[in-house]
Amino acid sequence: MTGLPVKGALAMSAETLAVESDFFAPRTAIDDLLFAFLTEKAQTAPVPGQSALILMLRDFISGGKRVRPLLCVTGWIAAGGAG
Repeated sequence: MTGLPVKGALAMSAETLAVESDFFAPRTAIDDLLFAFLTEKAQTAPVPGQSALILMLRDFISGGKRVRPLLCVTGWIAAGGAG
């Protein structure tokens, strides 16, 4: 059987995990920021019923795919962007 030795395969796997972790970090930060922002807006909504609408919006977008931002981050990384 040919291929990478086990040690090399483990190192490659750890590298892949590091890249994947960095890849999803912006998404997690954005999700947290949106959740906190919408929660605060719901708590301070001046119009009756507005708070329920804001909470519904918050729940609707949480965990959403948001493909466009994911593609932007992917393009940035592919072009050699860092940070």
